[in-house]
Amino acid sequence: MSPAQRAVIADRLKRELESALVEYESASKKFAEIVSGVPSGSSNSDSILALQQTGEASRTTLHRYVAALEAYHNFQMHGIVPVESSPE
Repeated sequence: MSPAQRAVIADRLKRELESALVEYESASKKFAEIVSGVPSGSSNSDSILALQQTGEASRTTLHRYVAALEAYHNFQMHGIVPVESSPE
């Protein structure tokens, strides 16, 4: 792999990592806001649904962030190119 190809892949992986972090931070903040707004012991179905939905969004974005972090780390430290990033 040429240095130019390596730089292109590294830049893309870094952008994906940064994007995933922003999405995770936003979802996590939204979840924290919902949690703080729900009274302890509440059985309000709307509150429960909001907690479930924002919790799932937070978990999903966390998994995306971790996957992006692993891909970036594996490329930078070990030269492992993610399948979708392989140069043609």
